[in-house]
Amino acid sequence: MKERVSADIGTWLRHLLGSGVELKGASPVSGGSINEACRLDTTEGPFFLKRKRRAPAGFFACEARGLELLRRAGAQVPAVIGWLDVDEEGAEEFAEPGSAYLLLEWLDKAPWTPRTMEELGRSLARVHGAGAPALSGPHAGYGLDGDSYIGELPQPNRIMDDWTEFYRACRLQPQFELGLESGRIAPGSQRARRLEYVIRHLDKWIPRRPEPSLLHGDLWAGNAMAARSSGGAEPEAWFLDPSVCVGHHEVDLAFSEYFGGFSPAFYAAYREAHGLDGLYAERKPLYQLYYLLVHLNLFGEGYGAAVDSILRRYAP
Repeated sequence: MKERVSADIGTWLRHLLGSGVELKGASPVSGGSINEACRLDTTEGPFFLKRKRRAPAGFFACEARGLELLRRAGAQVPAVIGWLDVDEEGAEEFAEPGSAYLLLEWLDKAPWTPRTMEELGRSLARVHGAGAPALSGPHAGYGLDGDSYIGELPQPNRIMDDWTEFYRACRLQPQFELGLESGRIAPGSQRARRLEYVIRHLDKWIPRRPEPSLLHGDLWAGNAMAARSSGGAEPEAWFLDPSVCVGHHEVDLAFSEYFGGFSPAFYAAYREAHGLDGLYAERKPLYQLYYLLVHLNLFGEGYGAAVDSILRRYAP
């Protein structure tokens, strides 16, 4: 990002924050897998900048909306200062062709402690308890009124009154089709036959009308952080990089368990505030399946064995 940050980003900062703002420096921040990231030091203080090269339309608008929905539901999220997507009018004035930007408040990262892990668990329970009313406008069902992204893959959405059908039509089936197109899933293979069986028989395991919860949608250790905000005395628990929709609260818990990173204090605090159904353990792999299919389609056969293991559990 270094080669153009002083030119286009400086101009964009003045457009966002006023003509008196000056960019003093930029330093790369590690940790991103699909975006470049850096700290911007300005006369108005530090900011966190994400850039996506060859970005699809509306990429950062989706993330900004997700952060706002989580904030309304009671989660701690970084403030969105502004974003610039490739399909926005005037984007070429501030960014090189094909690049999109998202500017957030800067957070000073801190080590996780039992207190901040418990705070994260209670915060997730609060978000899940907010349910569908956390979305603006009328919303009588599951899903989201607009497509989004999971990582850098398109994620179709619509509002449906049946969670099983939404999970089938808007989560598993699109990843199945993408896998067939890309060759990650061979037509007629055992993987394909078993996945088709699971998708067709989802209602054997997944409830059709669970209590609607606002979901983070991409909850793993890399998308949460203990940090101090500007001027904050104590570290707090923050959520990052959401892919929100309304659905079954178990989805967030299932994915959070797959890659690890959250301590027992997080899950104990969540259970105390929200609780978990006794059948959660039976459904958990089916909710992890979606994310493993995403990883299979993004990164390849390294995730194939995990997909196959889940499919063997549910399909003949």
